[in-house]
Amino acid sequence: MQTQSFFADESGAVTVDWVVLTAALVGLGLAVMTVVRGGVQNVSNDIDGTLRSEDIIQTAFVAAMAIPEAFGSYDIAAIYSQQESFLDQAGAADRQAAYRNHLTDAENFINAGNQSAAEFYINQLIANEQMASNRDDYDLPTVEGDGYSSAAQAMEAYDAQFSG
Repeated sequence: MQTQSFFADESGAVTVDWVVLTAALVGLGLAVMTVVRGGVQNVSNDIDGTLRSEDIIQTAFVAAMAIPEAFGSYDIAAIYSQQESFLDQAGAADRQAAYRNHLTDAENFINAGNQSAAEFYINQLIANEQMASNRDDYDLPTVEGDGYSSAAQAMEAYDAQFSG
């Protein structure tokens, strides 16, 4: 009699149903993962390649902060172009402040012995001075005090600090 009541009892049937349904869902998830895996790997490799390439768009600020390795490797035309876009957006006071800041930065980096950063700011000064001679709407500020007043003075200090 106990054997018949054991086989007739349905209280464990729900658990069996959930185990079967869960196993089916896990199997379906594994099947989908197997099918999609190749495509996801290809997209992942494409994204990785794009992020590692040089073709990523950079803002002018990021590009302007790249400091070349050697003094002769500066592309004044590229710096000039970046400065032109700044000039088109900035007012006269901002332009003159930027020039003064470049003078101060060049002097600070020369005094600190940071050759590559000093080179960068000297070339920024050269580009600014070229623009001032080519544009009617850009006047270089008058610089007073003990600091440098031109790219030529910064280059003289650079040569004195780093030559030899």
